[in-house]
Amino acid sequence: MSGSDDDVGSPTIGNVIKKQAVTVFSSPSKALTRFGERHADCWDQAQTRRRCRSARSGPVSGLPDEPRSIDPD
Repeated sequence: MSGSDDDVGSPTIGNVIKKQAVTVFSSPSKALTRFGERHADCWDQAQTRRRCRSARSGPVSGLPDEPRSIDPD
């Protein structure tokens, strides 16, 4: 069953990559800007994920991305 899932996902990823490549060659400056923004988003997500993981592994309280530690009352 998992093999069929991979088969469904692979062509979609390939199409996205091809589409981005075409965009890069058709208008380099615009595509580079868009790629830079997307890369920044991925970097932010990676940093957030790392921060959450370190927060879970260690009992650190008062983190801004932990709503439980902040009491509204």
